[in-house]
Amino acid sequence: MDVLEAIMQTFWDKIKANHLEGLESLTTIGIEREAQRVDTQGHLALSDHPASLGDRAFHPYLQTDFAESQTETITDTHVGVTAVMEQLQGLTATLARALPKDERLWLQTMPPVLPGDLATVPVAHPSPERLAYRQKLIGATGDVRQQMMSSVHLNLSLPETLFERLYEAEDFGGQAPDYVTYRNQIYVHLSQQWLLHRSVITYLFGASPLANSADYPDAPKQPVRSLHSSRQFGYHNPDDVQVRYSSAEAYANDIAAAVQSGSLISAANYYGGVRLRGENLTQTGIEYLEFRDFDLNPFVVTSLSPEELQFVVDYVWFLFSQPMLEANEVTKKLTQAATDNERMAMADPFSPAQNLVPFFDEMAEWLNAQQPSAPRVAAFTAMQDRILHPEQTPAARLTTLIQASEYQHAGLQLADELTQSLTAEPYLLPGYTDMEQSTQMLIEDSYRLGLKVDLLDRDDQLVQLTLQDHQEWVRAGNETRLDSLVVSRLVDDKLATKAVLGAAKLPVARAAVYHDWASARADFVGSFLNKSIVVKPKSSNVGAGVTIFAVPPAEADFKRAFDFAHEYGDVLVELFIKGTEYRFFVVGDQVRAILERIPANVVGDGQHTIAELVDKKNQDPRRGDAHRKPLQTLRLEDRQLQVLASQGLTPDSVPLRGHQAFLLTNSNISTGGDSYDVTDEMDASYKKLAVQASQALQQTISGVDIIIPNLYVPYEPDKGMATIVESNYNPAMFMHLFPYMGEPRRVTLDVITTLFPELPESGASFEA
Repeated sequence: MDVLEAIMQTFWDKIKANHLEGLESLTTIGIEREAQRVDTQGHLALSDHPASLGDRAFHPYLQTDFAESQTETITDTHVGVTAVMEQLQGLTATLARALPKDERLWLQTMPPVLPGDLATVPVAHPSPERLAYRQKLIGATGDVRQQMMSSVHLNLSLPETLFERLYEAEDFGGQAPDYVTYRNQIYVHLSQQWLLHRSVITYLFGASPLANSADYPDAPKQPVRSLHSSRQFGYHNPDDVQVRYSSAEAYANDIAAAVQSGSLISAANYYGGVRLRGENLTQTGIEYLEFRDFDLNPFVVTSLSPEELQFVVDYVWFLFSQPMLEANEVTKKLTQAATDNERMAMADPFSPAQNLVPFFDEMAEWLNAQQPSAPRVAAFTAMQDRILHPEQTPAARLTTLIQASEYQHAGLQLADELTQSLTAEPYLLPGYTDMEQSTQMLIEDSYRLGLKVDLLDRDDQLVQLTLQDHQEWVRAGNETRLDSLVVSRLVDDKLATKAVLGAAKLPVARAAVYHDWASARADFVGSFLNKSIVVKPKSSNVGAGVTIFAVPPAEADFKRAFDFAHEYGDVLVELFIKGTEYRFFVVGDQVRAILERIPANVVGDGQHTIAELVDKKNQDPRRGDAHRKPLQTLRLEDRQLQVLASQGLTPDSVPLRGHQAFLLTNSNISTGGDSYDVTDEMDASYKKLAVQASQALQQTISGVDIIIPNLYVPYEPDKGMATIVESNYNPAMFMHLFPYMGEPRRVTLDVITTLFPELPESGASFEA
């Protein structure tokens, strides 16, 4: 035994001695998940990869594996479990929502019903080179069925600090290996231990108990734990491919020799349970390990749950506590472990695995010594329950489901449940539901189109988007470099906005600004008495501090409105303009969406009180708070009570059937208003007016509010047919994406394609 092997025998002790146990949380993780597309009958989809999922030539996340029907979802690498699982959730939802309405994702490792003529299975063809590789695979096996199985691959790397600190602390006694060799040997030790205890993973994560008998007539008729993890039915290389895990050099040499001899098409064609990954394993070293033993968990939409992933991370670190194998026993012991794994894979999924209990007890002792967090304890407990109760394993649960119906029906049931769970609330992106809604949809559309997404500041909604060498930053959905900071200040100042628009000879309402009540009162008595007016802050947004008096107010009412607006700063008073207020979403020189906005209201039914009608309207799942839903929750607070009182109503009033009772006078969706899309109905002349306003203010992305008496009658400047109220910087997009009524408009897509005009047109449009 050489010096390096000797130091590895107590590897975990050295971690503890150097107080490095906490580095477990810095494990870097990437996930690759394959899944087949099927039609609504559970048959393999024979269509090409959806064009709405961007260009596979550069897409970092949504690719295809062997077949056009076999999607491959690839996350970025993340530190820790939470971030990588959040991205996998978001990517899974993006993928499921992008599929044609007559297709589903098949959540089982074993494929769906295959066509009678296997030659008709469409081989993935993202590029000529990749198509040629897949055709070589068919030639090597003579069959596509092996390649049609789907699985989860985990790519794990340890924090570099771990290797550096341990290397510095070692006393090599004058026989010090170079750093790369030392680092490689640690990774090799981990790969050996993974393979040595491979049957543990097969027991816990096996989920391919049965296959469609018509497609796999030689497969067992009785359920097993994992057809995929067995050498007999799963992925395997020819017997002459023997790859040693005694060192990185031996692994690399054996792979190269197998490729040279033609036994392997390429290194990617090696199907070992662990792959050592890196640009050059011997010179620059192993960068990460790829673990390939995971069946799709058909009961989890991401095919791997956060608990399961947390357990795997802990399990990897636990394996470091195992003594290193001596060089002369590696091959023998791993060969025996492969036999043990085959036995485990082909076992009855309901059979107990008592032989694993002592190993789990050892891991429990190791974990408890670290004072683990609650999530780590919960993850271990969940897996321990599977050891003690085999009926809780995915293989056993799937067997029960299949036996209760049949293979195809069970798989389709799971596929339908997945689709329902991911499409029921299309305005929320799983993994990102804590973020503002427009940002969620911007991320989903970016994922779909193939932009790399990095969250620079999650709380501030700051996102970095990258397309090859082109990079953009976006805040809050559409705040970009295309609009300057000074423009944001300009449009936030209502009086300055009116001045600029007026100078451009665009229609605006007369207005005045007041710093104090005395001057406002003087003008009220001298100028505004008996006039309909609007009172609002000089600088504000989302309807804050706004009061609209369609009927001339009394002085006391004006005073309350002034005080309300004054809470936000100087007060602007302008003449009230009759008509309907519309929001024009402008990008560049085009109007992309138009909404009619109705102030927060309820419609009477002659039976229920206003309070009851508010509760009923709030039950709409699209209503929520803090811009996390497309419509906002209705409230009955002081402002709403005042507006009701002005109509002679209280929360206990019962409005007549069809009578509309308003809760507020301002029409902002952010305060509970209703949104109606009228993009296709609006006369083109008003769209031109909105673009002129946006350009006058030097905005690229804007939300222009215009009051129009009749949207169907063309605008004539000299007849007072429209009044521009204001233009908004960083306008809300969620109300266009998911209006209360009318056609949804995917304005997030318009923002992305404006930032990235080089995006291929085939991927830059899809159904909202």
